[in-house]
Amino acid sequence: MGFQLLTGIYILRGLVQSGLKAYLLITYGVAGYGQMIIYLTIVGWIFEAIVIGAYLFTGTRIKKHLKVHYGIEMKPPTQAI
Repeated sequence: MGFQLLTGIYILRGLVQSGLKAYLLITYGVAGYGQMIIYLTIVGWIFEAIVIGAYLFTGTRIKKHLKVHYGIEMKPPTQAI
């Protein structure tokens, strides 16, 4: 379910940003391009936070699945110096 969630978020992000861009272009016209960039940047940041949360959620579920079903605990790699 995690990877389907990520795919859905990316699709939703594309649709929302395209729709917002069309709406702002109709509302403000070409002269309001500066405002349009500000709104699109803020929406982009919001979706990036959502994507990061979804990646963390998916990673947590994968770790739990590996631990429960295979007895494997994920550890960060160690560096040999």
